[in-house]
Amino acid sequence: MEQQKPASLQNRVVVSVVLAFVVIFSFVYLFFRQASHNALYTVEKEKAELIADTVAPLLAVNLYLSLDGSINELVRQLASNPNILALKLNQDEIVLADVRNNDQSCRTAEECFSVTKPLLHPVSGEPFAMLNLVYSSAHFNQMAHRYNIIIISVVGGLAFLSILFALFLHRSFMPLRAIAAAANRFKPGEPLSIPASEQYDEIRHISDALRAMNKRITAYARQQEDTAHHLEEEVNKKTAQLRRQLYTDSLTGLPNRARLFTDIDGSKPGTLLLINIDDFKQINDFYGHIVGDHVLIKLSGLLAELLPGMKLYKLSADEYALLQNETMQRHDIETLIATVITEVESMVIIYEEAEHSIRITAGASLSMDKGMEKADIALKAARSQHKPYVIYDESLNLEHQYEQNMRWLRRLKSAIDEKRIVSYYQPIFDNETRALKSYECLIRLVEPNGNVLQPNHFLPVAKKARLYLRLTQIMIESCCRHFAGRDDAFSINLSVDDILDEKTVAFIEEQIVAHGVGRRITFEILESEGIENYQEVSGFIKTMKQLGCRFAIDDFGSGYSNFEHLLHLDIDYIKIDGSLIRNLDSDENSLLIVEAIVNIAQKRQLACIAEYVHNQKVLEMAQRLGIQYSQGYYLGAPQPDLLETSPAPEAGITEG
Repeated sequence: MEQQKPASLQNRVVVSVVLAFVVIFSFVYLFFRQASHNALYTVEKEKAELIADTVAPLLAVNLYLSLDGSINELVRQLASNPNILALKLNQDEIVLADVRNNDQSCRTAEECFSVTKPLLHPVSGEPFAMLNLVYSSAHFNQMAHRYNIIIISVVGGLAFLSILFALFLHRSFMPLRAIAAAANRFKPGEPLSIPASEQYDEIRHISDALRAMNKRITAYARQQEDTAHHLEEEVNKKTAQLRRQLYTDSLTGLPNRARLFTDIDGSKPGTLLLINIDDFKQINDFYGHIVGDHVLIKLSGLLAELLPGMKLYKLSADEYALLQNETMQRHDIETLIATVITEVESMVIIYEEAEHSIRITAGASLSMDKGMEKADIALKAARSQHKPYVIYDESLNLEHQYEQNMRWLRRLKSAIDEKRIVSYYQPIFDNETRALKSYECLIRLVEPNGNVLQPNHFLPVAKKARLYLRLTQIMIESCCRHFAGRDDAFSINLSVDDILDEKTVAFIEEQIVAHGVGRRITFEILESEGIENYQEVSGFIKTMKQLGCRFAIDDFGSGYSNFEHLLHLDIDYIKIDGSLIRNLDSDENSLLIVEAIVNIAQKRQLACIAEYVHNQKVLEMAQRLGIQYSQGYYLGAPQPDLLETSPAPEAGITEG
């Protein structure tokens, strides 16, 4: 559809001026016509009222004196006035006089108007008769017609002048239209043909300015052509540079992960090998990133030298990939990987007279269909199984592993939404008084069929899916609400991740205050990686202790055990790890470690809790070592409800 051209400025100005004059003149005409009409009407009506005001007192006196002759004479004189069309005199509903002028008639309301005047009693001043005059408006209409003709003449003259002004504007714009037409035909590089104007100085200035501008535009166009050509060359250079940066590792100059994904074609045969430097983070942390970068550069050179037939890629900080566009035999890839591992681990990297050596782990895929995922699964399998390398095969079951992850994630989210994340309570007993000390709140997932899952089934998935903090909040809210209004003490596990999350900490404080359980709750801090963030953890402990809370280090003696924690953290209890308590009656090393822990705890005035007490002998040994409290399945398994009676009468422990 052809686009409609907008109206020219000339036409818009002329039309606007004409419309403005039409509106103004119409308003002026209507205003003055109405004003003159109202003024003339008022004058005529005042004349009729003046006649009525004049004769009313005379008629009242004659009527009072019963001078009928005088009354008739006044009525006759009034009727002789050609402007009075009718006269009527009433007293007590009796018509005393009713005169109508037959020469004049009042056919419409516009031809006459009526004036009614009460006659006042000369003595009492009260109305006792009524005079009604019908007065002709003929004189009013004549005068209004004359004034209307005058107004129309004046407005018509002004309208004629406005038309002349509009024609003047139209003519004034014609040179500008000629200039606009010439400018519309203008093409860069050609002279601008503008008609000269001798009559309008301003238009001549515009013409001269446009000619000068044409010269500058022509020169500028030539300059822009040269600039555009130069910019095109620079853009091509920058594009090539950005492409190299996008697909190249800045440190080693090797193709990066993005380039690898563009090079992998799942429909073609090929072999993909992933190589990871073991414990590379320790090199960076201990020697610094400069040494770490030096190691990466040297390893890149060695791999390129060892495998010239494969394309080498640099992926993450400590990971490489090698791609070959043909499928290798399993025996060949095993030989190749073994050679690479031997050469790399025998390589000595020297930096500033210091020698460094590295170890690597590899994972390979002999198929390009989901090749990256398969090689990554193989690499993770090699690291978890502590093997130098793993070649992917169907036994690793990639699809099944992904499906399992998604299935567990759906089960966990469904349990959260349906409030099937619950707390089970395991009792903790005093070894000396044999009384029930408190309960440890343990998280459980109840499936729709009633089956209860322990945390080892779903907590790993929760951590990977970033739902772990949500589970902590559910446990905090549930347990605080459950123990609100009770005298029982209870404890809840917290990870360092919980403590370092500001929203979770604020939620914990809010729930403690809301349910009033500050003096009955103990937080068991899991002794895991990250607990050495003493400043943050100590700040949390200080804040919670102001609310009356107590603290314990859970699983003390496990893989991350460090007695330094006892010096930096203001705790109240040590929960000795179940792996030590479980073997207390059969392993001499476990006994020695537990004795050391109890000895240090006593000197630090900390109470100890033995976990995993599973028989009478272990319970007796815990009591003999001076461990104050015990818990375990022998004393009481985790249950959805609190105890009412002693769970283990054989152990000699009853509820206090």
